[in-house]
Amino acid sequence: METINNIAINTSDWTEVFSACLGQSIATQTACGERIVKNSRWSINFPKGTITFGKTEYPIQFLGSESKVSNTWLWGWDNINHFKDEIITLPNTLRDLGTKWHLRPLTLKEFDLNDTYNGHNLSMVSCVLSGEKLCYYRCMHETGAAFVAFSGLPDSVFAPVDILNFSSITAQCIQKFFLNHRIFIKSFLNWNNTPFEETDDMIIGHFPQDLYVKFKTVESREYIIGISTERSKLEKDDKI
Repeated sequence: METINNIAINTSDWTEVFSACLGQSIATQTACGERIVKNSRWSINFPKGTITFGKTEYPIQFLGSESKVSNTWLWGWDNINHFKDEIITLPNTLRDLGTKWHLRPLTLKEFDLNDTYNGHNLSMVSCVLSGEKLCYYRCMHETGAAFVAFSGLPDSVFAPVDILNFSSITAQCIQKFFLNHRIFIKSFLNWNNTPFEETDDMIIGHFPQDLYVKFKTVESREYIIGISTERSKLEKDDKI
């Protein structure tokens, strides 16, 4: 949640909220996959409120589910299984936050799946907005998948990333997702505890070596057109 609070965004705009959450989530999900999930067998126990990877058990929050049958997402607070209140605390909190922010995807109980609104994207935003150290997992079954957030993870999963991983995640995200690129970079740097400065067409992240992110505005939207540790290279490329 600190990521959102420290960056000026329109909290009623899904693209801006998603952009502010994405870098942090990809970094922590990647670390979780490498250090916790790995190739372990997983099992979930909804009555007990836990998910297990290998022999290690973690408490869960049931976020919601995707259905292959109806091609829809259903939030956990309206699930027909009527889970215990203890494991739907987070989706209930997110619904209240969505009402406060007028952010419809957090308040509409069921809607069609697409590239923008799906279990992965909703879960990434959910974990970040929780303000807690959470990751999520997609539990596949015959007719769809249940998405759960889980806690009790080591701090190393949530550690800042170095300049190489930051650049790699940035390249991955701007290619795959529809984003506000400037909000994405500022929020990612903010979560990463990396000081930065910005101008109209550039953000400079002060890693041990400075990282320069160059922007260009096209039809009122800003796009990242280059990222490098060499400012002169970006300025040269921009003149070509």
